[in-house]
Amino acid sequence: MADAQTSDPTQRDLLFFGGILLALFIVWLASGGPQRPEAKQPVIIVANPESATSTEGGSSRSFLDPLTTPQGRWLQKLFSLFLGESAARPPRPPVAFLFGAEGARSSDPDKEFLAIALSPEATTSVAISGWRLVSRVSGATAVVPYGVEDVRPQGNRVQGPITLMPGDIVFLTTGTSPVGVSFLTNRCTGYLAQEADWVPPLRRECPNPASELKEDPQAVAWYGAACLEYLERLALCAAPAEPLPEGFAGRCDDLVAQSYSYAGCYARERPKETFWGNEWRIFFGLDRQLWNNRHDIIDLVDAEGRVIASVRY
Repeated sequence: MADAQTSDPTQRDLLFFGGILLALFIVWLASGGPQRPEAKQPVIIVANPESATSTEGGSSRSFLDPLTTPQGRWLQKLFSLFLGESAARPPRPPVAFLFGAEGARSSDPDKEFLAIALSPEATTSVAISGWRLVSRVSGATAVVPYGVEDVRPQGNRVQGPITLMPGDIVFLTTGTSPVGVSFLTNRCTGYLAQEADWVPPLRRECPNPASELKEDPQAVAWYGAACLEYLERLALCAAPAEPLPEGFAGRCDDLVAQSYSYAGCYARERPKETFWGNEWRIFFGLDRQLWNNRHDIIDLVDAEGRVIASVRY
């Protein structure tokens, strides 16, 4: 039972994100790939970076060089793929691009979404609350709301403007948030996948407490080596689906109750600099779909009314 529990969620997440990349790659090839004529309008349109509104500060996260992170390097490669090799280090880097046409085709508002990626080479943070997604076809409009960086287990959250750091990814869902707010993911949010269905799926990147405790001789003596070895084999971001095997001490049950949950992970990981993710989940809170299922052209418009990026399908 433990093996099945370990593989399924991770495989589903990998297949989903792999499907997004494959779909983007197919669209790129269909548009002519690297040989496409300049006169042909691309699927993804990136506006002049001067049209973006940026802000300094406004976030409790550290401003790190995104190109030193795996996510930042991945985004740099993605920008290069769609915009040509010169986009890897352009003289004036693009601010953002908009994608996710397959998600926009859904008729279910809780599954209908678009995505924004902020260039990993952007030189400032960018405040996007108040920006709009606007359909050129239907005129449908959605305004980016406020959100929280810190999803606290007790729920006392004060919402504020959403500020993106270079390399951040944003999923903008038409429906309502399963946790009641728009939020920045962290190392523990994979546990929230146990409480609701998420589209796209939440990343399961939670650290396993047993892996750390195994390195501490006192913890091994307290909980027992068999307990820690069993818990280390569990799927990431999940509590055991079945009762622990017979013979495990009651302390092993206590460890599961205290640590294998969002609240337990939050208490352990929140003080660490590695706590923050680079993915925002933003929800418009609507009970109807926004975008056309077959064909649409959707603009990302900043607070000054300037088009930052567009997607067409």
